[in-house]
Amino acid sequence: MVEAARLRELLERVRKAEGPDRELDAELAICFGWQYRSRKGRGREWLDDSFGSVETWVRQPPAFTASLDAITALIERELPGQAWTLGKNVHYHYWQCTFIALDENGNPFGLASSHAAATPEIAMVAAFLSAKAALAEART
Repeated sequence: MVEAARLRELLERVRKAEGPDRELDAELAICFGWQYRSRKGRGREWLDDSFGSVETWVRQPPAFTASLDAITALIERELPGQAWTLGKNVHYHYWQCTFIALDENGNPFGLASSHAAATPEIAMVAAFLSAKAALAEART
């Protein structure tokens, strides 16, 4: 489990991001279980072995800050069943992502986190990190 302080630290970096950031993607990957390791005959690659006995090797970490697919996959893996919304404010041209707190029956009862950013991916990463940090803090 990732510590709340580490999640808050990453959240501050994401809030300052103005667009895709591969260094930040790498830090997020490490934070959520990817490993940068040597692979026989291939040099160093990223390993995601969170799927049990199946190893997934890639040359680059997922582009969480640039790909809706990548950040959505991370959210579904780390917060399965979590309710969230994403939308664009057409008047002020920013993206807003909101995570909704659910009770034990899956019914919404309030906001878990909400963040606005220039891109939908950054808004999603920020809201996700904020929700994960809140859960980590509640468990301690």
